[in-house]
Amino acid sequence: MKTFFRVVKAVLFSYCIAPISYVLSVATIVACAVRFLLVFFSAQGGSDLRPLFSAVPYVSVLTVPLVVFRARAFIADDSLPVASFTKLAAVTIASFCVFAFPLIALLAVPCAVQAFGDVELGQLAASYLGVLLYGFAACALVVFLFALCAGGDGTGGVGVILPLFVSALVLLAVNSLHKLPLYVKPPALLSFLLQQLSFAWHFDAASKGVFDSRDLFFYLFASFDLLLLASACEYRRTGRRISRLSAFLVASICVTGGAASYRLHARGDATAARAFSLSALSRELLAELDAPLRITYYRSRELKQLYPQTNDVAEFLALYAGQGRRVSLQIENADDGRNPDDAIQFVCR
Repeated sequence: MKTFFRVVKAVLFSYCIAPISYVLSVATIVACAVRFLLVFFSAQGGSDLRPLFSAVPYVSVLTVPLVVFRARAFIADDSLPVASFTKLAAVTIASFCVFAFPLIALLAVPCAVQAFGDVELGQLAASYLGVLLYGFAACALVVFLFALCAGGDGTGGVGVILPLFVSALVLLAVNSLHKLPLYVKPPALLSFLLQQLSFAWHFDAASKGVFDSRDLFFYLFASFDLLLLASACEYRRTGRRISRLSAFLVASICVTGGAASYRLHARGDATAARAFSLSALSRELLAELDAPLRITYYRSRELKQLYPQTNDVAEFLALYAGQGRRVSLQIENADDGRNPDDAIQFVCR
């Protein structure tokens, strides 16, 4: 552990003496604050903090690759007396610290907004946790890409600048995967995979003040897997072999753990009004039902593919269905022509 912290300190020191670190911090603060203020003073303005934090993933498309670029010499240095995974994890943590530094300064924005309205502390906490998890996963992704392109000279195997542009493009892609169905119509399974691989998609619930264990474990598993892949790249570059059995066991654990975290999950509503939870009055009304109640949710495939909010609606309705045997939930495909009259009757669009 001492060697690990020494590497972290060395990388952090290189950041502290680099002017680019401070320039990127100021750029992040200005970009996020300006976007929030533009919404705040518009007709839709309010104390909702989503415009502030939703800008971070897209600002990081430029800032995170530049941050990791500063540490490229550590990534390609094979002479450090530390294991590959430990070294790359240290670089990722140091890069993450630089990413998180301007987020601390952004606390001034909700403090200022408090003077004009009520800031949801639960939303603030959930958003900060979500954006920090996103940032760590983004740093791990870029470290992996730099390790993939690294050469033995400490600068990079395919040039110095190319990994920087590749990292920015890949990070932009993983932030926008869930928007691909806007332009093409992929199969349902592919659309689901695109949603689950999108970094920005998993930030949506946290930005509203909801803690979702699926998003938490996604970022943790993604970060761990990317660091493992980065270590494998270094092993291959230095001519070391990886046991097939070890690789198979690690892959099996990651796949099984990811599937289990998706199936066995928990959600917590941190908003003051419990906007994403059942109210006491709703529970009382459901307890007094004297006849079965069936809830039918008509949802088109296009909406399901594009907007994570449709999943929030489905899970919110599932809370009603879970209050007793008299309540049932049925989710129908609005694109299915078998029940058009039902959809029209209930004014579904």
